[in-house]
Amino acid sequence: GIQAGADTGDVEIFSTGFVATTGEGSRAIDADAYEGAVTIESATVTTVGAFSVGIYAEASSHISIASDTLTTTGESSNGIRVESRYGDVTIASGAVSTSGSGSRGIYAESDGGSVSVVSETIVTSGAFSDGINAVAFDGTVTVESAGIETSGATSSGIAARSTFGNIEIDSESISTTGTDSLGIIASTAGADTLIDISSVSVATTGQGAEGIFAQASGGFIGGSVVVDSGTVTTAGDDADGIAAFSGTGYAGAGTVTVTSDSVSTSGAGSNGINAYGPGDITIVSGSVATSGYGSDAIEAYSRDGDISIASGSITTTGDYGTGIVAYTGGEIEIVSTGTIQTSGYYGYGVYAGARGSVSVTSANVITAGDEATGILAFRFGDKYTEGTVTVTSGSVTTGGYDSSAIFAYNGGGDVSVVSTGAVTTTGDDSDGIFAAAPYGGDVSVVSTGPIQTAGSDSQGIHAIAAETGTITITAGTIVTTGDGSVGILAEFAAEEDEDEGEDEEPAATMALAATGLAPAALGPDGGVTVNVGSVTTSGADSPGV
Repeated sequence: GIQAGADTGDVEIFSTGFVATTGEGSRAIDADAYEGAVTIESATVTTVGAFSVGIYAEASSHISIASDTLTTTGESSNGIRVESRYGDVTIASGAVSTSGSGSRGIYAESDGGSVSVVSETIVTSGAFSDGINAVAFDGTVTVESAGIETSGATSSGIAARSTFGNIEIDSESISTTGTDSLGIIASTAGADTLIDISSVSVATTGQGAEGIFAQASGGFIGGSVVVDSGTVTTAGDDADGIAAFSGTGYAGAGTVTVTSDSVSTSGAGSNGINAYGPGDITIVSGSVATSGYGSDAIEAYSRDGDISIASGSITTTGDYGTGIVAYTGGEIEIVSTGTIQTSGYYGYGVYAGARGSVSVTSANVITAGDEATGILAFRFGDKYTEGTVTVTSGSVTTGGYDSSAIFAYNGGGDVSVVSTGAVTTTGDDSDGIFAAAPYGGDVSVVSTGPIQTAGSDSQGIHAIAAETGTITITAGTIVTTGDGSVGILAEFAAEEDEDEGEDEEPAATMALAATGLAPAALGPDGGVTVNVGSVTTSGADSPGV
């Protein structure tokens, strides 16, 4: 091949023809500048034999590689491998193909500078053979890729890592087939770093082969992650479609932003979109479908930040596969404009819990499994902190035991439920609408669509407030057919007086407004007004109101 080295100067190699080697340990182009820079331009490079790199460069200063076509055949034979101690690394590559184990398409590393890789096509077929592996200790890593295919175990499409620098990845198409072969994996460890990934298409097949994985570990000041994705498909257990994690960051909270067109996963423990971090999390999703056990469509956890989720259609078919899960010490806002449908045990449509306010807006929710509430929105704060729980829904249908259509709970504050579509439950212990603020706060339920429950102990509307609160219910048509299933059940929970240690005097009022039934007065000191359009119950021990 071609070999050039210099102890103190730069090394430049310009090859316009064909360079080929056929022996073991034979590099086609080898350049070493101990105290200088390396520049290589090549046309066609081919190696046959183990430990035979196509282009190898090592320098103390910057390295620049421009390659047209490169092919290696043999184990531990990277297409391009370059390492700089202090300078920047720049690689522009056309077509790269490797076919042995431990043979990455492109490996680029800099201890003191930045790394930039621009690649057209890369194909690797051996185990431990990433398409692109780019590493920087103190600099930025930038990767632009048109197409990558890997077919070996532990062979990711793009792997990018920077300790203290940012990472930017722009990828058009990635396909991997193999265990632990991720489509894109990016990680940083430094404070206040940023990972920014833009991807058009990612498809992986294999256990542990996540589509896109980004982790800005951060440090005292957390890192942040931004993912903008077109289509992601994974087929394997423990293979999330998109996993985005920001750092721990106690001084400054890292954020996570995910924008996705379509995600599909088909293995156990494979969430569609998984986001975690100490700060704010924002997810904008088109469609998400999962079919494995324990595979949520969208899952977001934040320590202290706000969570905002806007989603289109969602489908999960495995047990413990919830449509949307959101949990935070901050606030939650979820807006679902498509249909959320789950069919497995413990497959909630929406599960949202926060210390701050919780707001859920949905178009259509359908669950079929036992213990699969349609919408569960709750606030785990107390009456000494501010926060509301608000649910605005279209139609909600559940088919399993202990699966209320809407369950809204506030540990200290107001609850508001507005239901404009049909609410239907068929299992036992499955209320149509349950709304509770037992530790202080008002409860308001407005239902303009029909409510129907078919199981025992399944109220049409069940509302609970503290004695210092109010309950206001506006309802249209309610039908219950199970035993112990009240049409409308409103209760007041006794509050303990913080000063006296005794129950406070009742001061609540309740208004149940619809049309047709004459008012009735109940309650200790408060007034109860019931105006019901249509309430029908046919089970034993099932009063209308």
